Amino acid sequence: MSLTKIVDGYTPFFGNLNQEEVSSLRERINIRKYESNQRIIESGEWGDSMYLIFQGLVNINKPTQNGKYKTIHQMKSGDFFGDIAFLAGIKRSADVVAVNDSLIGEMTKRNFDEYILENPVIGCKILYHMAGELARRIVNSNHQIEALNSYLNND
Repeated sequence: MSLTKIVDGYTPFFGNLNQEEVSSLRERINIRKYESNQRIIESGEWGDSMYLIFQGLVNINKPTQNGKYKTIHQMKSGDFFGDIAFLAGIKRSADVVAVNDSLIGEMTKRNFDEYILENPVIGCKILYHMAGELARRIVNSNHQIEALNSYLNND
């Protein structure tokens, strides 16, 4: 399957865009292959890119007190990551490592900012989608915190 078909068929992130809008955005995304166990993001580095998983799985890993890493989340094709540092301009909070051979798209903040200035309607669609996903993640985290508190308090 060609790279163009993979990107154009990537509906989770581009689902609210038409084919022409996806094609215009494709040019701003650098696509790279990562091998199994290859690090994509390192915790503590400054982040100015967001990543889209076109194919494969990645683990989100946090360092533990003993210097090892614990997987806190696994993401699959259709997910995106690196968005917090990308949007907030802060350091990366976790390592991201390819679980298997993966095809990952990278969009730099500069490319994205230029794109949305040239295409504000499309930019709004993308940002609206990202905001929805971030809201879902917050709701999910709140549920997990509530369950943990209930467990710890023996409710």
